[in-house]
Amino acid sequence: MTYNALNNQFLTINYQPGKEHQGPKTFEALQQERYDFSCGLPTFREWMNDEEVLMVDVREPDEKPEVEGFKHRKIPLGILTEKLSELQGHKVVLFCKTGVRSEKGAAMLRELGVDAYHLMIDIEVLRSIKQD
Repeated sequence: MTYNALNNQFLTINYQPGKEHQGPKTFEALQQERYDFSCGLPTFREWMNDEEVLMVDVREPDEKPEVEGFKHRKIPLGILTEKLSELQGHKVVLFCKTGVRSEKGAAMLRELGVDAYHLMIDIEVLRSIKQD
């Protein structure tokens, strides 16, 4: 359960074990994990005013809630690779509601040579952020 003090709301997240990735089994395996392709709120605030960084919402067009307050593009995950030419040459930060699709999209883009990251921030927190 998480608590958002800005709007006095609770969010309960139910987890189930995944079959694809169970996480590192040893400390040595943990040290080998690549966590540097995600960014949190401090990094996001730094990057959101950088003209070379593209913020991309990978949710479907009809998904709510809307995100406003900072410049970003909407490119659903399903057509992300079709828009590759628009993304190349930029640092790309993807976001979605929970981070699952943005993490998958960032991995796909990195395989195609794009400097891509995914945002590890709940969508409700993201909605409260305003660009300087």
